[in-house]
Amino acid sequence: MKKIFFIIFLVFLFSDNYFTTSKATATEENEIKTKEDLEAFLIGTELKTSGIYDGKTYISKMKFEYDGIFYDYSHGVKTKMLWKPINGNTFKTAQFGYEDYLGWHTYVLDYDNLTYTITSEKTFDGNEMIDKPSIYKGEILSPKIFAKKEAKERKVATEIPEDQIVQILSMNCIGGEKIKPIKAESGNHSDGTWKPAEYDFSKEMVSVASTFEIDFENGNIYTTTAEGYGSKENRKFKSKNKILSYDESKITAIGSPYLTEKDIGEYEIEYNFYYQNNYKNNLIDVQQGVLVGKVGGEKYQMEYFCYPETYLADKSNIEKTLTTYANSDGFAKVWDEKKGNEYLDAEHQKEMARTKAETDKIMAEFEKQISSKSKNIIKSVKLKSNKYGSSQLQQTKKIVNSVTKEDFKTYNVTSLISYYFFDSMSNYLESLEFLYRAYDKNTDADKLKSQIAYLKSSKGSEKEKLESTKQIINSASLEIQADVQNESIVLSDEAKINYQKALPFAFKATDSGYKLFVVSKGLVTEIKGSTNLLGALLKNAKEIQGAATVIPLIPDYIKNVGSTAKLIFTGAKVKKIKDEGNLGDALDELDLSA
Repeated sequence: MKKIFFIIFLVFLFSDNYFTTSKATATEENEIKTKEDLEAFLIGTELKTSGIYDGKTYISKMKFEYDGIFYDYSHGVKTKMLWKPINGNTFKTAQFGYEDYLGWHTYVLDYDNLTYTITSEKTFDGNEMIDKPSIYKGEILSPKIFAKKEAKERKVATEIPEDQIVQILSMNCIGGEKIKPIKAESGNHSDGTWKPAEYDFSKEMVSVASTFEIDFENGNIYTTTAEGYGSKENRKFKSKNKILSYDESKITAIGSPYLTEKDIGEYEIEYNFYYQNNYKNNLIDVQQGVLVGKVGGEKYQMEYFCYPETYLADKSNIEKTLTTYANSDGFAKVWDEKKGNEYLDAEHQKEMARTKAETDKIMAEFEKQISSKSKNIIKSVKLKSNKYGSSQLQQTKKIVNSVTKEDFKTYNVTSLISYYFFDSMSNYLESLEFLYRAYDKNTDADKLKSQIAYLKSSKGSEKEKLESTKQIINSASLEIQADVQNESIVLSDEAKINYQKALPFAFKATDSGYKLFVVSKGLVTEIKGSTNLLGALLKNAKEIQGAATVIPLIPDYIKNVGSTAKLIFTGAKVKKIKDEGNLGDALDELDLSA
């Protein structure tokens, strides 16, 4: 996320112009002369500056606090910063947590002319930060007078009486509708560890920071939201909403939360805020902190990455003691990347433990259903290097990631194994249909077409559809093999067109059959004790349940499809039927012979 935080500095570091104004000086006895004077002046002060970058004027506000902390407000973003006074007119700053990467910046204030100069340790060269000093200048907009003042006393937090204490759950979140990963998808890495994705909040996207402060005792959820990068208006919102119901992961409330960067006007809706991790299909794909609602019949969704914190507030004066909602600046709490990553990693480990427990339970039944013969046949086949990768892990990752939930709907299936089996059979039936028509067997071809429609329908169980289709395929394959090998049959020009139409479907059937085998082999050979991505992708209940039905059928089916497809392409060559795309040669890559 380093790119994100570098953008912040563009607002108040870079300025091509040097501004001059009328002088505004303090009397000599009140002049700021020492670093202690400067520290006393800046604590509790808002320093507002102006600078020009890329032809645009940017305004930045800095609010200084105790313990060397200040907050920078620029481009709709609130950023936590470090600072330390050096002398009477000089202080240094760095972004909290990014001191080494972004470096320190030295501000020199010119009190007479109300200007400033920044010397940065590092410079952005277009790709990354490099160790090269840069100097920039700008104008101080406020305050207009810098004069010595008494050090501001630090406020002491008022102790809340025990009978007035209420615990607040604060979910601190960043997100937006269009934010995409820029470096690495979240998930298991090859070394077995898990890391979150890095995100790009560029000008083409609208970033959103939100803090949800949840008072379960009194039944309210307080939302503080601010738009950041990519927003034209940098809008800010606050919303106090009544909680209708909640469970361990979701809150249902009524109100007007921030659902989209589009201006959808004033609205009041019943909405859902998912404040716990929501793992899709038990795969390692974190969708954390989702807010969903409907306005005027249209569904809106805002995706967040969040981490929780709890603190105590005064229920007799709740809205003034909430740390973020009560803050007058209107911004969400500053995102703490370390806390965010630690929380997501911890939640991931919990989910992995839950998944393993579920998998182990189902595996006991799986072992009973799958015969040693079926498993040994699949294990014995060595995968060859091809377009899907040079190893079983590479091939499985690519094949698994090429299918979506929407694809499952094509055949009304719930597992990857069933999807590839149905897809292979559907293409195989379509190839056989055209071949039947080529050999003037239109009645049988129509029956195959009906079976394809049945495969894609919601009628019948997966097992029923598999068994009936397998019987039809077995008999049709034998008949077509006999026809293709019968040299006495002469095909008409129209028949040759139908034969040619069968070729792409024969290839697709073989290709999906190959994918079916790879996924099944991964399940059989890697399911126990695997901590890599292959195991994570395949270790879920639906895959195992699907495998129990399908795996015993796979070896014979793959052998049948592969041998028939080769025969079909060989026949096309003999009959001088054009193989567009040289699909016959591509079949060699998908050879699964032991």
